[in-house]
Amino acid sequence: MEFKEVSLDEVTFNPFERIGTQWMLVAAGDEKKSNLMTASWGGAGVIWNKNVITVYLRPQRYTKAFIDDNETFTVSFVSEKYREALGICGSISGRDVDDKWKEAGLTPCYIDGTIRVSS
Repeated sequence: MEFKEVSLDEVTFNPFERIGTQWMLVAAGDEKKSNLMTASWGGAGVIWNKNVITVYLRPQRYTKAFIDDNETFTVSFVSEKYREALGICGSISGRDVDDKWKEAGLTPCYIDGTIRVSS
């Protein structure tokens, strides 16, 4: 899978369904160290005329430290064919494996210092 930035005007899926039932991938970090996880708590909307996505992570989550330590994080929505990868990202911690990206069969892609997800 190659990363493709999509304009919000092009989004044809229901973000509430994707976030709540199909999971989103949340990734943060830099080229030295990064992590990703699945999340199903969040929302999409507009605040002060800006499009926003919110994610809610427990403080104990390994990925949260990467978000706290970086200016940006990435939220990705992938197709059903990546369900197994999502399951891996949601069931193992990056603390416990050498390379969670590899375990899930995904590859981090860094663009302008921001992490993106590809397979």
